[in-house]
Amino acid sequence: MGKYLDKVKRKISNIKTTSTAKSYENFPAFRTEAEAIYRDTDNKRGLKRVATGYLDSGDINRATSIFKEIGDTKGILSVAEKVEQENNGTHRNFEAAAALYHMGGKDQDAIRLARVLENDKSYYSAARVYEALGDQEKANTLWEKGGRSDMKKNKKTIITAISILALFGMYLLSLQGSVTAGYATCVSDGNVLIGGIALIVIILLFVLVRTHGMGKEVIRYVPMKTTKRKVSSK
Repeated sequence: MGKYLDKVKRKISNIKTTSTAKSYENFPAFRTEAEAIYRDTDNKRGLKRVATGYLDSGDINRATSIFKEIGDTKGILSVAEKVEQENNGTHRNFEAAAALYHMGGKDQDAIRLARVLENDKSYYSAARVYEALGDQEKANTLWEKGGRSDMKKNKKTIITAISILALFGMYLLSLQGSVTAGYATCVSDGNVLIGGIALIVIILLFVLVRTHGMGKEVIRYVPMKTTKRKVSSK
């Protein structure tokens, strides 16, 4: 009889506690208290409402954490949709949305976003998505594309910098009265500074010729941990 009364008392206490939590959950300032109460009483419906409240207020991380905790797939997908819609042109959000779609079981939507990232030449983000999906072959291809893209960008930057230095050096030499006189004229006039700059320009031009074929090597990146799951990218 005593055990039965204790059980009834606990049930009544839980009802009172749940009532308090309900009055808290609609107020952002007290939402964490409601979350704690629902977790203590193992109230998944209450936690779902709290997570939805977090999502509506833009607290993506807390909403995702609770939906994962209670195993609410629909909730996770609702977070994914919100993240995708609020992309605002940032590839990072597309990558996060793809991860959430994968978590919610919608791999096709994750692949869709990965293709968007690839088309926008955000190869590394797309590669991480495919790795999470378990398609390592496609991910490796994208890592290599990203490496080649970076090398091309670096090459253009170097060429631009050298061109600017060369033009500047030519200008300084022209101040001596003759561009064709070159380095010897600068030194003979006693202008060591300009002669030094001219020499640097000559060296940089030599480096440019030597590095003209750069960009063929591929930078290798350490991939993320992958799942055992295999999903076709087709």
